[in-house]
Amino acid sequence: IAEARVPTAPATLTPITVEVFNDSDVIDGFRLEVLGLDRRLANRELLRPHLEVMPPQLSIFPETVGVITALITLPAGYPAGPAVAELRVHSVSDPDEVGVERIQLDVAAAPSATVTPVPQSMTGGRRAIFGLELDNTGNVPLELSLTVTDAENVLVGPPGTELRADTAPLADAGGAAPPTEPLPPFLVALAPRERADVRLPVSAPRPVFGTPV
Repeated sequence: IAEARVPTAPATLTPITVEVFNDSDVIDGFRLEVLGLDRRLANRELLRPHLEVMPPQLSIFPETVGVITALITLPAGYPAGPAVAELRVHSVSDPDEVGVERIQLDVAAAPSATVTPVPQSMTGGRRAIFGLELDNTGNVPLELSLTVTDAENVLVGPPGTELRADTAPLADAGGAAPPTEPLPPFLVALAPRERADVRLPVSAPRPVFGTPV
């Protein structure tokens, strides 16, 4: 093996080259097997690498060296950090003849997350409850900090202690909502490939004229 440690990243093709020496006195075929890279995540999802071996079977003359290559692609969300793979070279003519080497893949961190409001909009009374779908689509644990801002000053009430904005009445029966500030950060910890749902209750003055808020 050319290198005992190889840098890689999810969704990146990584070639691993193995030199095989045929020490027998006959032409032999050799096959390469890669083990140990399957990962079970905290959400029970099983991640398996995509593996292709070129050539699938390597024929080598006696006392000759040949090269076989494993093309490894780790799936999206594969955990960052070291991943040890076991490389096994099997002789076709003698099944008991197996060469074993180990290599460490250093998987780079690839943080990524999505936030999707459900629904995108709502028509109703002065109160509504929105949902936020939080997805850790990367390969490292994340702590997402959510804040609510009211740039158009349409939500009712001062900052609260939860991810909500419906805790105070209007200043008067026909007046505008008092100025509001961003709500305190709301923290959500997610493991790689984990999803969480957050409820966001809001309220606003019912407009007599104009467009919905």
